[in-house]
Amino acid sequence: MGRMRLKSTVRPAALRVGHTPWHVANPMAKIKEALTLKFQTTTDADIETTTFKPGDEVKVIQEWANSILVRAADGHYYNVPKDKIDK
Repeated sequence: MGRMRLKSTVRPAALRVGHTPWHVANPMAKIKEALTLKFQTTTDADIETTTFKPGDEVKVIQEWANSILVRAADGHYYNVPKDKIDK
């Protein structure tokens, strides 16, 4: 019996034309000023704090109207007010 060849066609999904969200084009940002934020690893864990210094680099995950969700070097996620992030 001969080898059977499967033919596959891959088509790219429709591309959005126009504005690219800021967090996609520039995934890294810097903290503008000293700031202390809180996080909780699980719902029953204690609330912990992290202090950021001006110039600390964070990865932008999502942008909302008044804040930006970032991941810090410690791996935790924080909602940071937009005026505290240097784009």
